[in-house]
Amino acid sequence: MISKDQDVLDALKPGHRLHEYRIEKVLGHGGFGITYLAYDVLLDAPFAIKEFLPPDLAARGEGSSVVVRASSMRERFSWAKKKFLAEARVLARFRHPNLVRVSRIFEDNGTVYFVMDFVAGGTLDAWLKRHPEPDEAQVRGMLEALASGLAEVHAADTLHRDVKPGNIIVQEDNTPILIDFGAARQSYGAATRSVLNVVTAGYAPLEQYSEDGEQGPWTDIYALGAVGYRMVCGLKPLDAVNRLREDPMAPASRAAAGRYSPSLLQAIDWALGVHPEDRPGSVTQWLEAFAGAPAIDAPAAPKASARPASPSSRTPPAAPPESPRAPPRVAHEAAVVAAPGGDRRTGPLLAVFGLLALALGAWFLWPQERTGADATASAAAGAQVDAQVLELIAEGEAQLAAGSLSAIENLIRARIADNPDDPAALILRGHLAFTRGQRPAGIADYAIALAAEPGLSGNRQLARNLVSALSWNTNMAEGVIRNHASEALFNALAAEAVTSGARSRAHARRLLNELGQGQRLDALAFARAELEDPQDCEARIEAVLTIGQLGDPSDIPRLRAQKSDPKARGCLRGEVDKAIERIEGQTTRD
Repeated sequence: MISKDQDVLDALKPGHRLHEYRIEKVLGHGGFGITYLAYDVLLDAPFAIKEFLPPDLAARGEGSSVVVRASSMRERFSWAKKKFLAEARVLARFRHPNLVRVSRIFEDNGTVYFVMDFVAGGTLDAWLKRHPEPDEAQVRGMLEALASGLAEVHAADTLHRDVKPGNIIVQEDNTPILIDFGAARQSYGAATRSVLNVVTAGYAPLEQYSEDGEQGPWTDIYALGAVGYRMVCGLKPLDAVNRLREDPMAPASRAAAGRYSPSLLQAIDWALGVHPEDRPGSVTQWLEAFAGAPAIDAPAAPKASARPASPSSRTPPAAPPESPRAPPRVAHEAAVVAAPGGDRRTGPLLAVFGLLALALGAWFLWPQERTGADATASAAAGAQVDAQVLELIAEGEAQLAAGSLSAIENLIRARIADNPDDPAALILRGHLAFTRGQRPAGIADYAIALAAEPGLSGNRQLARNLVSALSWNTNMAEGVIRNHASEALFNALAAEAVTSGARSRAHARRLLNELGQGQRLDALAFARAELEDPQDCEARIEAVLTIGQLGDPSDIPRLRAQKSDPKARGCLRGEVDKAIERIEGQTTRD
């Protein structure tokens, strides 16, 4: 949940009455709605109230009512609201010292509200700022308590799905309380798929990037393992999508070696297995390893299947080779990066995942070793792709352009049924996700497709979508570009950057320059685009100067238009006249 902000758009105002509750202030907001501090005027006590108001589907209408953003979204919002209400009833049954208690549920204003105990204290994020190097007893105590609470949640066939430091309140006696069940889902498994997925970079596992991904206890275990990693290593794990091909993240058993027991660190690493079948299948199984219990004998590693391996067939990973005592905190730049051509493991992942609906971008550090020529050399630049695959993608893109979404869905479904790793189907599914505004899902599908077939990196629609995503979730999109760098991808990015919006264009140029590929940009075309939609004053000036150097007489009208543009006033000081003079002078000489 995003930090508190009383100026949240669509939030109820302080003093507003909901039944016997008086709204005091906003505590937080996120992809599912808004949480308020409220005062029960009858009981004379504070409570927290969560309002279901997913911003991608609904907004505040007249008065305090909640309305859908478009008539086409009404059915989806109604379905989500009913599901949210049903799951709230399940959550209200929990009575555990480490789970926030839901005391009341009601409908009003066209939406649903949870009433929860108000838990005094600060988030685990804030606690870790005051205790940057917690001791082992503190780490174990909190993880065990939270795992105990999750075990009760899972016993009710429910998942939390958004475990992270911001959703953990640490009370004065260091008791952790898991809050914000707004993303919870009941009845996990193949029979239920939620369009209301959440993704918190670093804490969300791969299957959560998908509305088709099979989620289970292993999903929350990954997130809790990520919390443990944050506690012992001092920073959150890398985004799961960018650990897919060549995992650059230092395991906790290396990063925090010498400061915590091997059993604790190995249990954290096990929970953070990239693929669902590489993690514990239940909290109980994880806690056994957490406590240093002997590993359960397991058969050979499971192959890609319709669902992850069962809990009984999972085993903790072997301890890594001993390494020198780590410094107090390590950054991801210090991680050992797998050599190019390493394990790509796309099959097991695709067996458990498809598309995602919503997400909220968050910052993570990406290793910078693979740049420029090295990045190009490590990718299969110019790799030959089967002509049938290219024809299929072209066919799907034509259907997408024509608005035939059902046709492309049928095409994807047929291909995935035959081969879950089909790169053409994944590219098209990524395109479809972007069309529906589900960009994290699209990026995830692109990453998997390119890991399976690097020769598709030059697909123009893929490049166009990645450039657009650079302004929305810079790190996630950038991670895919860096990890699948190729000459074809660089050329496609350079071409698409010219036609994108100001922010995306600026991000694309920065990234290409960092990768030593800035020369691929058409400087004049880029400047012309920048002048039409400059990101800031500096960009406007640079565009004028570039056009003055490289432009022709056709550019003079667009330069003169800058003089009458109110947004350019106070920014341009003679640069336009000099640019025009230079073009006219060059024309005269020619």
